Amino acid sequence: MSIVGYNHVAIPVAVLERAKRFYGTVLGFPEVPRPAAGVSGAWFKVGGAQLHLAVVEGAEPPKTGIPHIGLTVPADEFTAVVEAVQASEAVEVAGPRCRPAVDGSPVWSAIFRDPDGNVIEITDAVV
Repeated sequence: MSIVGYNHVAIPVAVLERAKRFYGTVLGFPEVPRPAAGVSGAWFKVGGAQLHLAVVEGAEPPKTGIPHIGLTVPADEFTAVVEAVQASEAVEVAGPRCRPAVDGSPVWSAIFRDPDGNVIEITDAVV
């Protein structure tokens, strides 16, 4: 058996247009075609994978930082991304903070919630 990577991550949202504005405009993910799936939603391209938004009434956001989506940004764009998130509809932006990576090099990260309360971490760490 060979699993070669992630295909997509799916998260619940309450208001689709607000979520599309956040992920498409603030974070700059390009929207991609989506087949009829029985629920309202949208799909976005994120690197070599996708983010699937699904409208789910009454979905509860995580109470802690787990689960969360981790997104890598180029080190020279990290501050601009944090500022764009802070100026958006995101809530509870924590950071940025610097910590050592496994190899001892500095890694920057910031954690925030999207407008629906889903937890997202942005980092300049390279995997």
